[in-house]
Amino acid sequence: MRNDALFLNRTGRFSYVAWELEDSRSGPVVRFVVVERPVIQAIELRGSDIVTLPEILERFALRKVHLRVEALFQLDELERAAATLQELVAERGRRPIAVSPLVKPIWPASGVQNWPPPAVKIVFQAEAPQ
Repeated sequence: MRNDALFLNRTGRFSYVAWELEDSRSGPVVRFVVVERPVIQAIELRGSDIVTLPEILERFALRKVHLRVEALFQLDELERAAATLQELVAERGRRPIAVSPLVKPIWPASGVQNWPPPAVKIVFQAEAPQ
């Protein structure tokens, strides 16, 4: 069971993987509990117009930041993405900015809001540091 759970975790499709074992009349029942990662539906930069989304995505690819539209969301990539954006703006000769990532859930039209959402929108807010 442990190897199966590790295999599921290594696929990268799930943010949580566990297994449960319970007894039944016909013998033990194994149930895998997984939480799927949401899909990134949109990426935006607010507060700065000196870089375009294609330039941002190109820099993400160059720095191997795994955030792009239609990819599975990985929370641990947000800080690297924000630092990459700060670097890109600084290269353009602009004053230093602080970039704060915000993840907005996108719920299905049916209105059902189970966590995690099936999709997210990532908004990077650029502001002058205070």
